[in-house]
Amino acid sequence: MIDKNIYSPFSFGGYAVKQMVFTRNEKCSRTTLELDFTISSIAPNFREHEGKYIGETGLTVNIFPDAIERDYPFQCSVTLIGQFSAKLGENMESSIFHKRLSQNGLAILFPYVRAIVSDITRMANVTPVILPSINIVEYLKRYQTR
Repeated sequence: MIDKNIYSPFSFGGYAVKQMVFTRNEKCSRTTLELDFTISSIAPNFREHEGKYIGETGLTVNIFPDAIERDYPFQCSVTLIGQFSAKLGENMESSIFHKRLSQNGLAILFPYVRAIVSDITRMANVTPVILPSINIVEYLKRYQTR
C-alpha cells in the first residue's frame, strides 16, 4: 500500500472545454509546413469554501494562428478550464494554492489540450497535429504576453 504522506493536498477536480474552433483555409497554397502555435494562460481565481480552497485556471492553445494571412491550411483553438481544490491547513496557504493553480494546474491541463487538438485535427481530415510535450510553466514565462 502506498503511504498517504506522498499524496498531494492539491486535487484536480476535472476540466471543461470552454471553446473549440477549427477553421479550414481553402485558399492555402503551402506544400510544406512547420508547426506554429501559441499558448496563453487564464488567470487563476479561487475562494475558501467549507474548509477548502476551491479554484480554477485554464489555458488556450492556438494552432496556426492567423491562418489566412500566413497561408496556413487551418486554424484551431482550444480553451480549457480546470477545477482544483485543497484542504485548508495542510501546508496550504492562499499564496501556495495560487502558485499551484498557476503552475501545477496548467501542467495538469496541457495533456488534455494536446489530446483534444489531435482529435479535432484527425476528425477534420487533416494531418493530425500532435503538440510536443513541453514545460508549460517555462513556456509561459518566456512567451506569454502580459
